[in-house]
Amino acid sequence: SGIEKNTSIHGVLRPGVTLLLEPPCCLCHTAPMMIRFLSLSVFCCLVLACSSTPPVEEVEPDHGAGTVIRHSPELDAIVPVDYTIEKLDDGFEFIEGPVWVKDPGYLLFSDVRGDTIYKWAPGAKSEPFLRPVYSGPPLENPGAIGPNGLTIDGEGNLVILEYGNRRVTRMPLAGGDREILADKFEGKRFNHPNDLVYHSSGALYFTDPPLGRAGEDKPPEQELDFAGVYRLDPDGELTLSSTELKRPNGIALSPDENILYVANTDRERLIWMAWDVQPDGSITNGRVFFDATNLEGTGVPDGMKIDSEGNLYCTGPGGILILTPEGKHLGTIQLPEQPSNVAWGDADGKTLYITPLPHPAQHPWTAAGGCEVEPRTRTARLSVKIKSRPSQAPVPSESPTQVGPGWMRPGG
Repeated sequence: SGIEKNTSIHGVLRPGVTLLLEPPCCLCHTAPMMIRFLSLSVFCCLVLACSSTPPVEEVEPDHGAGTVIRHSPELDAIVPVDYTIEKLDDGFEFIEGPVWVKDPGYLLFSDVRGDTIYKWAPGAKSEPFLRPVYSGPPLENPGAIGPNGLTIDGEGNLVILEYGNRRVTRMPLAGGDREILADKFEGKRFNHPNDLVYHSSGALYFTDPPLGRAGEDKPPEQELDFAGVYRLDPDGELTLSSTELKRPNGIALSPDENILYVANTDRERLIWMAWDVQPDGSITNGRVFFDATNLEGTGVPDGMKIDSEGNLYCTGPGGILILTPEGKHLGTIQLPEQPSNVAWGDADGKTLYITPLPHPAQHPWTAAGGCEVEPRTRTARLSVKIKSRPSQAPVPSESPTQVGPGWMRPGG
């Protein structure tokens, strides 16, 4: 296409504060203005009287390639004031699906358009882990044909949602053939499997949004009449759990596994849904957990993860929204690009790795189904890390069913 690749990976986050303190509501609008003016006058006089010893100005620390906007002081217990955002690597096209492999300690992530799974280890450049992934017929305009969501199952295998091949597969981390776990529902091919999370029972929940863009007619190659949330049980039984959302995307389980959250990447309905998980794995009582319709900023609900206290880290309008289990918006992590997904990593599970979307551009690209997608350059960044202070972070757990900070469930 003649477009230069320029994609990157970032690094470490620890919070800075922007709090707006309002005057008591009983005062009229002129009162706070006067108070501020008088305070300024007194300050100026003091400066003139003590000009030989000028006051020391507080310098905002350099947080790196991004910032944290705080809406509540509760966020201080999660993201410390000395956070850092670090760029790690670049040279990709459209990256997604990050997952941390605990032993020996490296990150895997998908380049959906580059048809590659990459491996990044601390102190090294990213290198291809698996390429190619797409195995279908040649396409005139390939677009997003590669892997998307990734996770590690309870046996240490890599589980891949193959966006272009429209199936769920797994393979040993050491390498080898990929085994198809599921590719059809009631004899019809999936749309585009997108994101996934494991339950401690071994059941795999995953999302399957439709082909093409929102607002378009169903492409002829789409065989299903709906977008779905599925559960794949260890015995191979596939259950359609929900068809309530037009574009289900990111998915996560609460630490106690009693709630399943799903993001809806639909510009007409920017929400995250929540369902109660029953003992048999079915989900009930679907309700809107958080509505981002009125939030400022670009982006739609996409990938997400949960920490060991049940707080959600959701890519959405304006960046990465940090939400309490009650749905309170504590703050937003803002990066130069709109993030697509996140993953907990490092030995203590307290580092948040972030994959951003490409920048807008003048050159449209075409998805695997032949539908023109909104213009983007062939660039993206892989960002990293919200590092929490150990004294303020939840206690780490080694259980594979737990989540960071502290460690993460497979796919969570």
